[in-house]
Amino acid sequence: MIDKRMIKSISSFDVAKRAGVSQSSVSRVFNEKWNDRISHKTREKVLKAAEELGYSPNALARGLNSNRTGIIGVVLSDTYNVYYYGLLNILTNLLQEYGLRVMVFNTAPDSDINQILRRLLEYCVDGIIITSSALTHKISGEWKKKGIPLVLLNVYSPNTDINMVYSDNYGAGERAARFLYGLGMREFAYVSAEESCYLNHDERQEGFLGGLKQCGITQCMIQAGDYSYESGYRAGDRIFASGLPVEAIFCANDLMALGVMDCGRLKYKYVPGEDYSIMGLDDTFAASLRSYSLTVLQQQNDILCKEAVRVLIENMENPEMPPETVAVPMQLIVRNTVRH
Repeated sequence: MIDKRMIKSISSFDVAKRAGVSQSSVSRVFNEKWNDRISHKTREKVLKAAEELGYSPNALARGLNSNRTGIIGVVLSDTYNVYYYGLLNILTNLLQEYGLRVMVFNTAPDSDINQILRRLLEYCVDGIIITSSALTHKISGEWKKKGIPLVLLNVYSPNTDINMVYSDNYGAGERAARFLYGLGMREFAYVSAEESCYLNHDERQEGFLGGLKQCGITQCMIQAGDYSYESGYRAGDRIFASGLPVEAIFCANDLMALGVMDCGRLKYKYVPGEDYSIMGLDDTFAASLRSYSLTVLQQQNDILCKEAVRVLIENMENPEMPPETVAVPMQLIVRNTVRH
């Protein structure tokens, strides 16, 4: 029996000696790229020897020998927003399908993004995906020179030469306005996220106000939030307490919309879909629950992640490729919170 204390010192050379093959043959057995160049007999001998010795190949060392570690760094800072954890789950599964591993850096919105990127480079990552819009505007130009593929996922950062894959926030706001107007609504309120530190909130607001203007509506009550449920509840309280005849409320995300709905039900006894209409944006799990059944503009997370991974891998294979920008439209999901 092998002493477990010795496992750490067992190398591919030990496996090769026990199996009676060369060390390069051992390396090829554990490298999928070379599997078809190894005979079945040799493969079985190597695997048997490795099992007997308790050997596990060092993926990081193998990657360094080939100038690739197979590690992708993912930077996440939206810790309170369940939407981003769903995005991370899809992203991780897709990268694993390509044989890549994920290293997640969960950071505060006010973190030094350039310091985070330097730390990721210490782990020799092959590429980086950033999902935090709060950090991207602080990225310095040095990363382009380093040749490390970088993709901003669901982040639109104008005037930058970095790959971007993002939801069309302006188009979503515009579509919400036209949809509600088409249902006969004429008095509107918008719950913004201007109190947050994230960059994409103004695009949703500009799209919504622009859409209303196209419909001939120039007045809209705006209440500030920060993407959180609590800020939505407070914004709803201000809207309902104003006494103004608001017919439709559009919120910059689902969490704030749920806060508005709960405020209306608990404090004012208003029923969404009957006393007023309300829409959110994201389509988080809670939005689809029967107790809310929130009408939303749904972010196409599967498409966003697939495009981000595609762009990243293409950039890894071709470091000289020009930055790519992909805008993904959102899908309207009509549920019970709008009056027909």
